[in-house]
Amino acid sequence: MDYTKSPLSVLCMLQFVNLALFVLQIHYHFIGNIWVVFGIILFEGLLGGAAYVNSFYQISKKVIHQLIF
Repeated sequence: MDYTKSPLSVLCMLQFVNLALFVLQIHYHFIGNIWVVFGIILFEGLLGGAAYVNSFYQISKKVIHQLIF
């Protein structure tokens, strides 16, 4: 399995982009509206939930595959 193109790595990269965005926001204050920040936080929560669900799905697929073979 190529881990560079797995859904988990894509979600991880998007979470890192959110982290970088918030660190830049802390230093430069370029987002002027609090609702934009709330939207980004909502997006971060959705990414975290998707990563959580996807990691358990990948584990269950791997465990079932090992039990069958």
